[in-house]
Amino acid sequence: MEFRYINVIEILSPEAYQNVENPQTIYVRMENEYTGTHIQNSFEIETDGILSVNDLFSEKFSMYPNPVEDVLRIDIMDTFETLTVSVHSIDGRLIFSDEINNQESNYSIDLSQLTSSIYFLKVNDELGRAFSKKIIKN
Repeated sequence: MEFRYINVIEILSPEAYQNVENPQTIYVRMENEYTGTHIQNSFEIETDGILSVNDLFSEKFSMYPNPVEDVLRIDIMDTFETLTVSVHSIDGRLIFSDEINNQESNYSIDLSQLTSSIYFLKVNDELGRAFSKKIIKN
């Protein structure tokens, strides 16, 4: 079986990878660097939803606009001691991280310098609750 590569994105941090479709086909190519021989294969990943999402926790936030051109806004509808907000690329790389204190109810992130792609917003609180949402950057 021979694969044609379309929109190939190397997964640099497999342990941090989140699927962007459900189900999603992952293509694998392994090459022996000494002989040059390789094998190719594929597999499908599917989840019942995004793992580690606390739905009640995620309902305390509103994120807009999505798709976003420049500034992503986050409305916080509850009080917290601290929140860690981060943006990750589709391959799991950390793009942005900040800590929010309990005084803020509206927060914004300037994404204007990012290229058009899919990113992930992650929010964690001091109790270990977390959620992740997909961001589409135009």
